[in-house]
Amino acid sequence: MEKNKYSKVAVVALVISSILSASLLGTTVLIFADHENIEPLVLLMAFFIPIGVLVNLFIAFKIYRGSLKSIKVAFWIYILQIVSFETLNFSFYLSLGFTLLISWSIGSVTITLNLFAIFMSVLLYKVMNNVDEI
Repeated sequence: MEKNKYSKVAVVALVISSILSASLLGTTVLIFADHENIEPLVLLMAFFIPIGVLVNLFIAFKIYRGSLKSIKVAFWIYILQIVSFETLNFSFYLSLGFTLLISWSIGSVTITLNLFAIFMSVLLYKVMNNVDEI
């Protein structure tokens, strides 16, 4: 696969997303470092954020190396991250890396759109459509 301008932008966006996620982890650790009673949710977040960072960096590396399969996997991962919802009894949200969210509350339901996931989905779609361009 030849690299095109969209694949280069996708790699840069994934690396920036990883850096922002790593800074979030550092901020989270600093905030909760002085607390004696750290909730299990914070510990889970501290465990899963580095996994998201590694997934983003791995996909960025594979896109840089020209793997069309990795572009398709990243596209579908970002599609899954676009919409999340939350009710009183249930919540669904998937996030790997940086998020830029906008939310609407309708009654007891909150619907959230991840604007960065929309941006990355469109960008990766353009990468897939322009695979043969230099």
